[in-house]
Amino acid sequence: MLRFYRWSLIAVFLLMLPAVGTACLVFDVVDVPLDKNYAIFQTELIIEKFTADVSPTLYKATLTDLSFTLGLPDFQKLSLSVNKGSTVLGYTIGPGSFFFDVVLGESYFLNIFAKAGIPDDFGLLNVKIEAVPVPPAVLLLGSGLLGLVMMRRRSRK
Repeated sequence: MLRFYRWSLIAVFLLMLPAVGTACLVFDVVDVPLDKNYAIFQTELIIEKFTADVSPTLYKATLTDLSFTLGLPDFQKLSLSVNKGSTVLGYTIGPGSFFFDVVLGESYFLNIFAKAGIPDDFGLLNVKIEAVPVPPAVLLLGSGLLGLVMMRRRSRK
């Protein structure tokens, strides 16, 4: 009976893991969060430098067009890329997101190109970079495989 309770507590803990494993926001060198809104006038190129200082090595960059919240026309051109030197690690043309790998402690450049919509020549966009945690499903799979191995060892004895 005691084993049943122990295994049920482990099962409840593993089922709660997806709620715990959320992405965390990455901060750049000047401690300004890159979950940031940019006001674009006519055509602009914005370059931000950030350091990979959060533990997971998989990051997600998201570009969102917020112009419709102000009743403005959509951007004519909009793109986001992440570079390390001359190497492009990922990009999106238009609103969207992509994943890219980083090395902790190294610096990366975030490049945003935007051409605001006519007739106002003004637009608002949002950029967010998050460190992506290990998927909880991997933890569940690992614990399940470990349980099968333990059951196999007990049955052999």
